[in-house]
Amino acid sequence: MLEELHIRNYALIDTLSIRFTKGLTILSGETGAGKSILVGALGMVLGAKVTGDVIRTGTEEAEVTAVIRIEGNGEAEEWLKQRDIADEDGSIILRRILRRNGRGASYIQNVPVTLGDLQEFTSLVVDLHGQHEHQSLFHEENHRKFLDRFAGISDRVEAFYTKFQELAYLRKKREELGKTEKERLRELEYLRFAVEEIEKANLREEEEEELSREKKILLSHEKLVKTLNEVIGELSTGREGVVGSIRRSQNLLQSLVPIDPSLEMYQKRLETVYYELLDIVESLKSNAEKRVFHPERLEKIEERLGALYKLEKKYGPALKDVFQFKQKSMERIRELETTTVEMEELDQTIADREKRLLEEAGQISEIRKKEASRLQGLITEALKRLGMQKIRFEVSLSRRESSPGVVLCGPYGYDAISFLISPNPGEPLKPLKEIASGGEVSRIMLAIKTVLAEADSIGCLIFDEVDAGIGGEAAVVVGDYLQNLSRSKQVLVITHLASLAARGDQHFRVEKIVEGNRTRTDIKSIKDEERIKEIARMLSGEPEGKVSLIHAEELLMKYRRG
Repeated sequence: MLEELHIRNYALIDTLSIRFTKGLTILSGETGAGKSILVGALGMVLGAKVTGDVIRTGTEEAEVTAVIRIEGNGEAEEWLKQRDIADEDGSIILRRILRRNGRGASYIQNVPVTLGDLQEFTSLVVDLHGQHEHQSLFHEENHRKFLDRFAGISDRVEAFYTKFQELAYLRKKREELGKTEKERLRELEYLRFAVEEIEKANLREEEEEELSREKKILLSHEKLVKTLNEVIGELSTGREGVVGSIRRSQNLLQSLVPIDPSLEMYQKRLETVYYELLDIVESLKSNAEKRVFHPERLEKIEERLGALYKLEKKYGPALKDVFQFKQKSMERIRELETTTVEMEELDQTIADREKRLLEEAGQISEIRKKEASRLQGLITEALKRLGMQKIRFEVSLSRRESSPGVVLCGPYGYDAISFLISPNPGEPLKPLKEIASGGEVSRIMLAIKTVLAEADSIGCLIFDEVDAGIGGEAAVVVGDYLQNLSRSKQVLVITHLASLAARGDQHFRVEKIVEGNRTRTDIKSIKDEERIKEIARMLSGEPEGKVSLIHAEELLMKYRRG
């Protein structure tokens, strides 16, 4: 609800502060007093388009501030939450400044916002009937919400919306996987080939080192045999050989042992050396004799090493790196093969969810058709009671189509929902926003708002000119509807009808005051005698007329609540 309104330097208003209460609030005043100015100021803080002409003469800027209670309005609370704007004990302060240089500023809780943001937020909390941009019913995107609330399926439709978004995410994920499918298959083919090539090579970790060593020996065969024979010759047992020389030295020492037994240990050691060298010579001879050059073996080694070098060049640089590449490739292959399975499972999941979602959309659509007919009947009846006997109202449901004959399911189901009106016989049905403005619009809105009172989350309704061109029974019905609506909503009405003003829980009189060469608009809360006089004025134009005063008092007694 609208709790407070503060206006500064707007048109004929210097400064003005108003505190509003729950229920039905009446704003009255003589023609030209400035009631439309007050509505304009309200429109400004709600985000209406305004020009510098509204800035009070002699000042540089106009400012309007509103305090609005949003507690219990889930849509408004969610809007603020998404933008990290905190309320203050369930209330929000809106402020808009318009400067003569054309610049302006808008704030929600002292947080700077765009004019579009201000309009979007205020459309969730206030309906100002008389200015199209502030009427939620003029926006077709709200018609679906109203019908669903009326039908009692809002929670079900919100659950559908959540499932639709989840399905959209899965479709997008599948699309992204599809885009990379060719790359994935190319990578998978390459890795499988590489792993197969490495496995066919039957690699051993030390193989390259062993083959290189064997190749070196084969290439040095001639030198090895020649040198070994030279060594054997040097150590040979002949007279000039080392072995023979040691044998002779050992025998000489042995001949001295009987003379000096202490020399025996040296003789024994030389004997050991002799037999060790003798064994070495025999082993070297055997080694040299076994050495046979095999050119075919060298060819095989070079061929094998060539294969290893090729693998190292492709997957290396070293053989150990080839082994690591194989291991990582096998892991990547498993990942890519898992993606294939994932895509197949994803396709099945999408198909299953699409089927369930379309079934749910069909059920929701059937409920909407049934409830749309009921809503249409109730609103038509209300419009007739408000004196609009010839009017036609229709809740139009149509299936969205992506192409002729192809039904399109959106985030809220199959249906495109629109409230249509034909004010006069012979005129085609048109969207609400295309019908004439003024009292006719206000009464249509009153009828719709009354029927949809429980389905409407907006807590503050402002009606301007709702009583234009009516009287008698229609005026009584308008008053009944407004009073009933004010039991669940805060309703502000700008009116010329005394029978309507007498129903108010709160009453303000708008006045034009001339002081010197300056004119200003003021607003005053009236009660008791002042209110009786104001209603008497509205009845006859004479606030002091005896008959008018009696009639005014009777009206107040008649419509007093309680």
